[in-house]
Amino acid sequence: MATYNEKAWAFVRKTKTPFTAWDLARIAQVSYSFARHYIRFLKSAGYIKLAGKKGKENAYRTIKITGIKPVKINHHKRVVIDTNTGEEIPLKLQRRSEIQQNIWQTILELQTFTTSQIYDRTFINKDTIRHYLRYLKKAGYIKEFGKEGKETLYKLIREQKDYPPLNKNIQSIKIKNPNQKYQKIWNLIRTLPQFTVKDLSKELPIHPETIRIYIKHLRRAGYLEVIRKTQYDGFLYKLVRNSGEKAPVLRIPRIGTPTVYDSNKNKTYPSIGD
Repeated sequence: MATYNEKAWAFVRKTKTPFTAWDLARIAQVSYSFARHYIRFLKSAGYIKLAGKKGKENAYRTIKITGIKPVKINHHKRVVIDTNTGEEIPLKLQRRSEIQQNIWQTILELQTFTTSQIYDRTFINKDTIRHYLRYLKKAGYIKEFGKEGKETLYKLIREQKDYPPLNKNIQSIKIKNPNQKYQKIWNLIRTLPQFTVKDLSKELPIHPETIRIYIKHLRRAGYLEVIRKTQYDGFLYKLVRNSGEKAPVLRIPRIGTPTVYDSNKNKTYPSIGD
């Protein structure tokens, strides 16, 4: 049975028209993830070049064919291995400025985006993308705009032609928002007719115990009502006091009764009961 490298190279050397990673994956019958990496490596090594767009994807054209033997990629060693010539060509590493400009140009094109959407267009390491997005958020170039699946959706709010270079003073700013987790839980329960803690923990990247404690105090403060106890998932709840967009904030003092402060109503409710 032919390997992914053999299938992919056969497609690349035979096709006469511009192709995308999706074309390579579909026609050569390799995984889409492999197809994206294969294209990235071959482009770096000079076997293919960017030839425009095909729908929303980049399209490429073959410009160098050295033989029928497969041109392989080694993702771990970051090299292209040409079995026709015996060459091992290392993947060209981009300079930091080139990487940031590439991310920034993609942001300018998309306007609203997720980390994965930038990765799909640039193939830049996702951790590198996340690091730069955190900086852009601190510097006021982008803001969180909601969710797309389980990913954060961002929106560009401040444009300029060239990428914003990293500034150590801005990088050192620590953004702390202890109520952010409450807001995520609140946003979700406002959309659900009924739910359990387990339901919420499946959808949110928050520790289940944090969710359980918050839900417990929302119930005690009168925001939630227990519909019934389920056999495996604990209590089934419904929201009965939908006071507004801002999440009620749980306050647990060292001494005294826990409270829930609601900035929508500017009221504080005691968390009492069992």
